[in-house]
Amino acid sequence: MRLFYTHLTIFIVHLSHNNSIFVTIMICTPADRFEQLTHRLLTYGWPRRVYFSADPGFAAQAGSSTILHCPRLNICLAGRARYLVRRGARTVELALERGDAVYTFSGCSMGTVDGAGYSSLGLVFNPELTRFMVARSNSEHGHRIVLAHHAPQPLDADGWNLTHALEHTTGHTVEYPLRLKLTEALLLTAAKTLQAPVTPQGKAALTWQAACQYIEEHLSRPLDRREVADFLQIHPNHLSRLFLRFGSTSFNQTVRDARLRRSRELLHDPGLNIAGVAQASGFPDANYFSRCFRKAFGQTPGEARQRLLAEKL
Repeated sequence: MRLFYTHLTIFIVHLSHNNSIFVTIMICTPADRFEQLTHRLLTYGWPRRVYFSADPGFAAQAGSSTILHCPRLNICLAGRARYLVRRGARTVELALERGDAVYTFSGCSMGTVDGAGYSSLGLVFNPELTRFMVARSNSEHGHRIVLAHHAPQPLDADGWNLTHALEHTTGHTVEYPLRLKLTEALLLTAAKTLQAPVTPQGKAALTWQAACQYIEEHLSRPLDRREVADFLQIHPNHLSRLFLRFGSTSFNQTVRDARLRRSRELLHDPGLNIAGVAQASGFPDANYFSRCFRKAFGQTPGEARQRLLAEKL
């Protein structure tokens, strides 16, 4: 089970000069909390170092490795965060201290290391929305999200220009001043998306988009309807209705199609055999993966890989 706090109620007790007591009640939404957290990090002078995950491919042996077609940023808030990323054909570990960040390019993977004890702030810059989340990881509970918010507004043109400028600082050190300043500006720009209102008409579409993004982020492991519904704090039946309303297929078919799309991308990776592609795409075994792949594309994964290799010659 996942526990999230949608609103935080703050009671402020005032004592007047005549000893009368007044109580002020403040409702703090997740958007408010993320905006406060983001600005607090900037006052700390964070991030102190910015690492990159810039090489495409799947980070093997990761506890939870994901490849997204949009950039993302993670900042270590406490403890020592450990991530697995690709460096050429190898998988290497990044160890982030408090205040360090890792920026993952679109199409590149980043995986968590099981057993690492830390808390982190994550931002995902989706073309349709901006996702904020606080995650905690330890040996007892693994990696879990404790607070999340989906802002209905993506980065503006200035924000996307900042991501492009940041990605042009490859080849410099993790403490390169321009890289740090660009990351600070990106955080500040992302915080502005938290101020965007959500209309009742747009809330359903935003929830469906958030569900689709959650699926994409967790394709490498078992995933069911109840887990996604719990994450979004809605009933599983309501989740199914959202997919029928805004998508062209059911929830289960959407997950299967996403796994198959991911597998076709991973077949380009020579470092993964067919069993590895199946595992990284979330299929329970290679035989089931091959049956699903053949049914969808009319050829086995091995035949598809051979065709890809022939096209490169």
